[in-house]
Amino acid sequence: MSYSIHCVEGTQKVAKESAENLMWLILLASLSIKQDFKLIGKQLSHVKKHGINSHYLFGFKKNTYKYMQRNKHFIYSQFLAVINSNKSNDDKALSLMQIFCRIDGIGLAKAGFICQLSAGLVGCIDSHNIKHDKYGIQLKDISLDKKVKCPVKRKNKIINYINICHGIGTENLWNTWCQLVFTNSNTKDKTKWLNSFTVSKVHYNYLREVI
Repeated sequence: MSYSIHCVEGTQKVAKESAENLMWLILLASLSIKQDFKLIGKQLSHVKKHGINSHYLFGFKKNTYKYMQRNKHFIYSQFLAVINSNKSNDDKALSLMQIFCRIDGIGLAKAGFICQLSAGLVGCIDSHNIKHDKYGIQLKDISLDKKVKCPVKRKNKIINYINICHGIGTENLWNTWCQLVFTNSNTKDKTKWLNSFTVSKVHYNYLREVI
């Protein structure tokens, strides 16, 4: 139920409303890389206030911000063209993944996360899933080296990732990740999540706070 409320009726609708909204959704995904998800709302608000001067924009995250500032309207128009097309879900996923993987600082896992948040496709399988051996997936399956220029190799890598995610299920990935974050907070975090529903809900809340 949390997926349908917070993703289908929440973040997906927000993403479709404007180029600015989609940009903030993408920045949410970027900021979440190697970060405690409890901190992302605060980080988004800081970026909203300070822009490129935010200290949360470092390394490739600053590159992502710059890229989105330059290209948000173009990416948004591509996004709408794909989701409103008559393509199959797998073909839509491939088109969107290719769009999002071109963004500076965005790899397979976060491109999948953006697809999940904005279109209900693909999903995020990252180092957390591998660490906890949730699906028996290897690091090479979720990695896309930006130095690989061969379009066929890049496309095949993306298709393999999509097939893994859709085989598990986009909604299942969402619910499993929210449960994993909640469970981990009960074992090691001083500030615990109330439940997995709350973890799911903040994805939408974080976006609403900056748009």
